[in-house]
Amino acid sequence: MRNSMTRNVALLLALVLLLVVPCALGEAVPEEVARELPIGDSGYSIVVPAGFVLGDMTEADLEEHQVGYYYSENTPLDFDVYVVPNPDGQSLADFTAACASGVVTECVTDDYEINGTPAAYYRMVEEYEEAEYETLTYVVDAGEDFIRIVFWLDGEDAERQADEIIHTLAVSAKVDPVD
Repeated sequence: MRNSMTRNVALLLALVLLLVVPCALGEAVPEEVARELPIGDSGYSIVVPAGFVLGDMTEADLEEHQVGYYYSENTPLDFDVYVVPNPDGQSLADFTAACASGVVTECVTDDYEINGTPAAYYRMVEEYEEAEYETLTYVVDAGEDFIRIVFWLDGEDAERQADEIIHTLAVSAKVDPVD
């Protein structure tokens, strides 16, 4: 009887191992959870969660120096990315003030940095397709250019996600944007 009990326990353990090991191995291969996104040819990048894709831009968007519109089906957040040349050496504060026109609810242009890079931000209400949206815009002094990232906050948790994305800002190699 003892041998049959030992054999049953051994069979049960073998069965459990057959069920558990493949699951554990499946979890050992991580899914892509984030990717680096070059910001035009500015030499900077941000890291965005997997699922963000490049959306369509119009000719007018491109004329305004927009280099990307990104959205994800997994989040209430989408954002526009601009790289605006600064040939006249305009100050960050002046550029930000010129961009922040309309219903501005907050504007910070002094003594603000993102990961050691001079920056500013402002909140405003923008209209798009006859609806109003709260936006949070970050402006980064990238030397010869200004980077402007406009986060459209369209739902719960969107501001936290925007904050997480912008605080991944880093100097990177000048590369072509990822589609």
